[in-house]
Amino acid sequence: MEILSLLASIITGLVLGMIINILADTLPNESKPVCTHCTGDIAIRDYLLIQPCSYCGGHRRWRFWVIIVFFATLGAVFWRFPPERVGLWWGLILMAYFGIVFVIDMEHKLILRPTSIAGVLICGYLGWSLHGTKFTLLGGLAGFGIMLVLYYLGILFARGVSRRRGEAVDEVALGFGDVTLSFILGLLLGWPGISAGLLFGVLIGGLGSGIYLLIQKFGRGYEEFTAIPYAPFLLLSAAWLIFVLPVAP
Repeated sequence: MEILSLLASIITGLVLGMIINILADTLPNESKPVCTHCTGDIAIRDYLLIQPCSYCGGHRRWRFWVIIVFFATLGAVFWRFPPERVGLWWGLILMAYFGIVFVIDMEHKLILRPTSIAGVLICGYLGWSLHGTKFTLLGGLAGFGIMLVLYYLGILFARGVSRRRGEAVDEVALGFGDVTLSFILGLLLGWPGISAGLLFGVLIGGLGSGIYLLIQKFGRGYEEFTAIPYAPFLLLSAAWLIFVLPVAP
């Protein structure tokens, strides 16, 4: 029975990995999955059978396989060490949600409305089961409010730079999607857990952004005010607190 249970966890991880890939290649385009080489539509059947693109003959890029392998492995890890706070199956569902948001923001710098709605439902339920109604709502409101202040501070900073330079600076430090995501993660982490989540997210984000800019600078591809997706840092912080270093409300 243990072998069957392990296989079920691994297969669930594989299925979730495939779903993440499909949604990441579909939702930003509001169509069928698209080829990451030529952006041509791929039939669902061909996508599931991992067929080359019928337009350019391109095969799946490394992201497709990394996600498949990662979630299959995660299924085995969660089977062996079930997450204490959310359990095996909800842990996989939550990580799948994180994965969809992570990939889309990394590739398109977008946090989409369908993923936000799904996040409110998933994280709202898990937050309620972990913290109760009061601390779940407080966490969501705190996450939204704190990140909204940072969002407007980023806009003011960009406007100040624009005035000094006499030219428009289109990029801002945070997008409103990051504010929405902070609300969702606030529901999940509750209050005061979201305060630790945002603090860790800012620290990880600062470190990651610094490394990214250094690589760009030494690679001679450096551009000031380069937009850097921030959602992955918030998600990494939340995953750390939920799965590795649980915090109580």
